[in-house]
Amino acid sequence: TGLAQKYGAVMSHVRIAADDNQLGANRISTGEADTLIGCDLIVSAGAECMNTLRTGKTRAAICTDLVPTAEFAKNPEWDADEVGLLAKIQGQIESEKGGENFFSAPALAWATQLMGDSIAANMMMLGAAWQRGWVPVSLQSLHKAIELNGVQVTQSKAAFEWGRRAAHDAGRVALEALASKAYSIATSETVVQWLPRQTQTLDELIAHRTQLLLDYGGKRNGVLLAKRYQLLLARARTSQAASDKLLRAIATQYFRLLAVKDEWEVARLYAAPEFAAQLKETFEGDIKLHFHLGVWPFAKKDPVTGNAIKAELGTWVMPVFKVMAKLRGLRGSFLDPFRRSEERLLANQLVAEYEADMDVALAKLTANSIGAVTRLANLPEKIRGYGHVRMATAQGVNAERASIKMSL
Repeated sequence: TGLAQKYGAVMSHVRIAADDNQLGANRISTGEADTLIGCDLIVSAGAECMNTLRTGKTRAAICTDLVPTAEFAKNPEWDADEVGLLAKIQGQIESEKGGENFFSAPALAWATQLMGDSIAANMMMLGAAWQRGWVPVSLQSLHKAIELNGVQVTQSKAAFEWGRRAAHDAGRVALEALASKAYSIATSETVVQWLPRQTQTLDELIAHRTQLLLDYGGKRNGVLLAKRYQLLLARARTSQAASDKLLRAIATQYFRLLAVKDEWEVARLYAAPEFAAQLKETFEGDIKLHFHLGVWPFAKKDPVTGNAIKAELGTWVMPVFKVMAKLRGLRGSFLDPFRRSEERLLANQLVAEYEADMDVALAKLTANSIGAVTRLANLPEKIRGYGHVRMATAQGVNAERASIKMSL
């Protein structure tokens, strides 16, 4: 299984036999698969693929890396359960966990780290399945097929060997991947990296967000924002009915509203040394930067929709970003040229509404109302995007917000 560039599922039904007369139908029918080489986890766990698997018969080599589907682009709430998908496949082919018919590995990540190209993951998974004895073709024949294909022969053979090693000792390959010279380059070039959720204690979460607010606001405003942030959390913590889930919701969502990515923050991030270092590490030679900005004074209005149309700017804007980063303490003052923009007014409104809602909700917090209060605290998670997109999502939660407040 795999995923096409247009976000479509790809499945190859392969039959291997010593004689052409034994091949039969082209497609693998229900419960007939001997081996599943799953190069895409979501496709492998799909109904079409799952129908071909059978307990005690099918063996599976699965790539565990999650590849975003078209739903990821359409639905901001999209989430895929890696553990659940793997368990679904393993449960279909093994009567109990820990059997010899199932192998899984983050082949996309390893291929990128070890070889600098995630496309090598497919051949890596084939190598793992072959090493386990699940592909009844000789090593010499597979090498010959790679050579006849004539595409990245050296890389394909190397990826195949890495897959064989992974099937034998996955832990060793994982260490090799982390130590690889290609690792730092590969991770910096990855557009979307799917990482496991990091577990932080509540105190660690608050301390981390507090430091981010200090960086966000600068010397004076950063301290004020951090104190404002901690004050609301301190009030929430004084309630005996407050749960860890509620406190984490406030710590996360209140931070998102306070540290909205406005013009000053965009400038600070581009002016940060880390951005220049990443460019240097990713690209060679002289590079020319282009920025697409949808803010005053560069953006224009669409005559039909009234929405902002981004303007393309050259490298000359980088010095402007650096100056703005140093002057971000002007944010919200009379000297802030963006203080009356629609986005800034919305950001201020959302912060004020959240603080008012939490004041009322925390005052009424009981064991019976904590579920509703937690949902109210988490509502900013649904407010996403920038410009007119953010305004639309902000309006979209108003009905739910009113309903929750009514229930309190």
